[in-house]
Amino acid sequence: MPAPVSTVQYEAPAFVVENTLVNKAFPRSDPKEAGVFSKEAVSSGKLFSNFGILWAIWLSGAFFLFLRLILGRIQAHRLFRRSSLLNDDGWSFVVRFVGHRVGLHRSTTVAAHPQVPIPLTFGTTRPVVMLPPSAEDWSMERRQIVLLHEFAHVRRRDDLARLAARAVAVLYWFHPLVWVAFRKFKAEQEKSCDERVIR
Repeated sequence: MPAPVSTVQYEAPAFVVENTLVNKAFPRSDPKEAGVFSKEAVSSGKLFSNFGILWAIWLSGAFFLFLRLILGRIQAHRLFRRSSLLNDDGWSFVVRFVGHRVGLHRSTTVAAHPQVPIPLTFGTTRPVVMLPPSAEDWSMERRQIVLLHEFAHVRRRDDLARLAARAVAVLYWFHPLVWVAFRKFKAEQEKSCDERVIR
């Protein structure tokens, strides 16, 4: 009677079984595909980096122009606080006469300051007309002509419109056509007020 053949069952090591399961669950990617993914990651990183640089440049320019606008308004109000009011009988008569002629129903202050070389108007809620110190010696006719122009700005609320245009220019400062349009806008404002004087 032949002797029974003893059989031994082979049991794979645990780490072999685990590696097999891991490989089935997470198959190794092709080295070429990995290279493509790495190139895409690098390119997207460069894109975000360039976008960040452009954002920083735009923000710097917008902040500089906004700060310049605010400082200009502050300087104008400081000049007014240190100015001399033109409210004698002669000026009061001209202010009332010209205001009635242009249909101005808002109280407008007229003052003079040595650092103001040419007439200017500012103020959205409390408009102010600033004149050079030589205005005290102007003739009655010249006073009327100058105030007709400046009061026309007040009547049309040009200061508020110019602030809105300046805000657009601050946002789109990088576009040259924006500044061309802004300069043309200011020129049209002056032209319109000059036409009001000629009428």
